[in-house]
Order: sequence, then C-alpha cells, then structure tokens
Amino acid sequence: MRGYVTAYDVKTGEQAWRAYATGPDEQILLADDFNIHNPHYGQKGLGTGTWEGDAWKIGGGTNWGWYAYDPGTNLFYYGSGNPAPWNETMRPGDNKWTMTIWGRDIDTGEAKFGYQKTPHDEWDYAGVNVMMLSEQKDKDGNVRKLLTHPDRNGIVYTLDRENGDLISADKLDDTVNWVKEVQLDTGLPVRDPEFATRMDHKGRDICPSAMGYHNQGHDSYDPERQLFFMGINHICMDWEPFMLPYRAGQFFVGATLWMYPGPKGDRQAYEGLGQVKAYNAITGDYKWEVMERFSAWGGTMATAGGLVFYGTLDGFIKARDADTGELLWKHKMPSGAIGHPMTYEHNGIQYVAIYYGVGGWPGVGLVFDLTDPTAGLGAVGAFKELANYTQMGGGIMVYSLDGKSPYTEDVNVGEWKPNNG
Repeated sequence: MRGYVTAYDVKTGEQAWRAYATGPDEQILLADDFNIHNPHYGQKGLGTGTWEGDAWKIGGGTNWGWYAYDPGTNLFYYGSGNPAPWNETMRPGDNKWTMTIWGRDIDTGEAKFGYQKTPHDEWDYAGVNVMMLSEQKDKDGNVRKLLTHPDRNGIVYTLDRENGDLISADKLDDTVNWVKEVQLDTGLPVRDPEFATRMDHKGRDICPSAMGYHNQGHDSYDPERQLFFMGINHICMDWEPFMLPYRAGQFFVGATLWMYPGPKGDRQAYEGLGQVKAYNAITGDYKWEVMERFSAWGGTMATAGGLVFYGTLDGFIKARDADTGELLWKHKMPSGAIGHPMTYEHNGIQYVAIYYGVGGWPGVGLVFDLTDPTAGLGAVGAFKELANYTQMGGGIMVYSLDGKSPYTEDVNVGEWKPNNG
C-alpha cells in the first residue's frame, strides 16, 4: 500500500488532484517553495531518496485519519501514517514522507510544508491523529495560528499552521521512553536505543505501544482556559520483529506484539490503561490528569459551561470539571464507547449525545472471542479484562441538560484508582 489523498469535484465527481506520501516530488505534489521556512525538515527528492531501491512503492504512509481546514490560509492539514512493513530492518532510511504533518493548498493539492515527526518509524506510530486549530499568544506574546496534534508516538506537537514552524513538542506522559526529547531547532527526536525494535535487539517495555498514547479520539479545546482535553491510552509493549516477503493483498507487518498497562497502571489486573488530561500547548504544562480503567479511546468534548465529556471502553459517559478534573457525573451505557460525545440544541434545550458500541482495535478480542494475547496485533492481551466490564452492542444515548440520571449512587463508586492512590 502506498498512501495518498485525493480531491474530487463535488458537482462532477471528477478527480481534481491526487498527492502521494512517498515517491517522486511531482507525485507528492510539493510546491516550489515547499518547506521554505524550515528547510531543515527536508525539501525535494526525499520521497524516493530516503528509501532503499523501490521500497517507497509499497512504503505505506496511508492517510486514514483526521483532517482540518483553515479558510484563512486555504490549507488543509492531516497526517500520513506509518511506513511499511513494521519491521524496520526491511526499509532503511528516513522513509519520507510517512509520519508527516502536511499543510496543503486545498485547490491545487500542493504541499506548502511537511514535518516528519518520526523518521524511520519502528513502532507503528501511525501519525494520522486529530489536528486541532487554535489562535493563541506564544511565549513572546505574539498571536499565532496554531495546529496542535497529539501523536501516537506519545508526543503532542504544536506548529504554526501558516508556515510549519515547530512551536512545542511535549511528552503526553512522562513514561514515554522511546524518545528522550524532540529538539525544537531541528525537529528531530532523540531516540533511546534501548527501546528500538531492530532484529538483533529484544524490544521490551516500549512506551507507548503501537496503539500509541493517543489514537483515533477527537479531542477538544477550550479557548477561554487555553486548554486541550485529551483522551490517552496508557499502554506499553514488547516487540519481536520477523522477516517476511511482500505479497499483494496480505498483511505486510513483520512483528509480533505483547501489550500491557503502562507504568502507572496495574500490570497484574490489566487495568489502568487510560488517562484524561488537560494540556496547555504554550507552557507545556498539564493542569490535571486522571487515570481510567481502560483507554480513553474516543476523545473528549469541552463545553462553554466548564465541563469535559467523554466515553469509556467499559461503558460510561462521564463529565468532569474543566478546571480541576473532578468527576461530576456519569452514566452507564449498554456497551463501551469508542466514539466521542457531541452536543446540540433543540427547542431551547441542550443535549449531549454519544454512540456506544465497543469495537475498533481495543475491541478485537471481545468481538471475535479471541484469547491469544498476541492476536489483534497485541490488542487481545492488552484488553483481556474488558469482557468483565462490558459487552457487545451498538446504539446512541442522548441526554438533556435538565435530565435526571436514574443512578443515584456516589459518582466515584467503581472508579479505578492506582494502587498508590
């Protein structure tokens, strides 16, 4: 698979343009002034020059995630995914332009900038997560148009969305260990070789896992508080690579994974797999964070009233105080949630709605009744306790602002707490 993004004319259905993640510059659609503000990111000739031979033709970089558009810049923003195969030994080089945050002209498809977050990705940290747009004052007091992206690799990046400048790159959690830091002047991660995945090395206790400390959830931003509210996976892994041939139409992975809770979770009970955090992209500070029994997979919704809503894999919708993280309300749903809440108003009443129905990568074991901990690319082992807390099903729950939950017990009953808490 070779990733690309395509634009179509909505009236005729005709293809307007197509831009690939790998290959010759003219197929990637690099603008003449591509990365002119940040030449150290790389410029021309790298879509083939950072691959061995023709490996770029099957090199991945698919764009299966989320997009954002700014009519002011006329750019849309998205991330290209991981290189293929997962076994890094089989594809030496930086493997550009996989794992890249793109800013493309929506009319022509030409890329104005591209920042590769994880050159030569070794861990399946597919960089396609949500792109959140805001306007904030930087540390020097200048108002800038920003793009904030919590990545699977455990780093939350903030760029100037007009020119691609890297403003900040902070760890989503202090347990991220494959990278020591991201150098803001070069944009490059400083790797820790202990957590590499090469063939001659046993990769153990790599944090985050291939699921990432953040995955497909849509997060939210409160402009009054200047806080991003993020749902986090707290999952680490062991990684065993193996060689395999490329066969069209078959999995091209080359790794066996074991996943388990991160250091702040309970590795005996296989709980403490998630977090919810309030993050300031300018200061890099986390105002608050809370642990969850399972991953906060579906993302968050912040309201002007100072609430943060999200769903959990064990089947709750919850509301927390945006300033403190205090749990204010929750309601048990028929199944776990991998989607995020939304809100709307009808006839003067505000509603909050959320789809429920456990599934996706975390739900593989439950849905298909699997027991091998390495099945589902490691998901079965990580979420082996999920069946004890929820069941399959699917639907939508809607709550009104003045509604009354039938549950009257203490809101904190049943909440997961770490052993030291």
